[in-house]
Amino acid sequence: MVTATTSNRQKVLDFQLLLFKRKATLLPMLDEYCRKQHYTFNAPIDEIFDFSVLEYAFAFWQWGYDINKIPTATATDRQVFDYWINMCEPNYFANQNTLISFNVQAARELGYYGYYTKPFKKYLSIKTAKGYLRRLMLPKGTEDTRFEPALYRHTVDYLTHNDPKMVYIYGDIDPWSASGVYGLPFTKNKQNLHVYMLKGGSHSTRIQSFPKPTRQEIINLIGGWLEPTADN
Repeated sequence: MVTATTSNRQKVLDFQLLLFKRKATLLPMLDEYCRKQHYTFNAPIDEIFDFSVLEYAFAFWQWGYDINKIPTATATDRQVFDYWINMCEPNYFANQNTLISFNVQAARELGYYGYYTKPFKKYLSIKTAKGYLRRLMLPKGTEDTRFEPALYRHTVDYLTHNDPKMVYIYGDIDPWSASGVYGLPFTKNKQNLHVYMLKGGSHSTRIQSFPKPTRQEIINLIGGWLEPTADN
């Protein structure tokens, strides 16, 4: 389990800086790798390099990787590259990405996260990271997709005025949890809507991830909903 302490966040930032400082060596390695994989992109490879480095921090916390396995300045270029590519596969930004439909939905209905660029300004090939989802990750013909808040408003309205039988599960170091319902007003004083946050949990958090008492509580809750009633 990794914790998001100041020291650990700095280690993640330091690795991103290490990647940028070695860009002259790592960029040709990235280009060769992408050519072998037959990836194509909507931006030059030097910009894909930048976005892949920026993505590293999100990917690290999303999956709760081992902080002690982050390469340091003593690591070889190959060690640094292999670790980075294993965590930030450039296919994420490629036209061959299999999540195209989700990307369109994110642009239209769900929203998407941005990147923290301030510490890296002097290393960046890109002028800005704003709008990267539309620029890099949407199929041709959908680049002008605009966000519509209708679905979000409908969801909040429904959960505010109803008490559906729902279980929300989050990991507290997962950046995606920032957009979750944990702690929001409409989750309070509900009999059926339940929210569980796992300390130290990542995006891989599941019912099985929780301590046994909480795990059993969730299982009993769902099991009770599935039991036949007198009306069935």
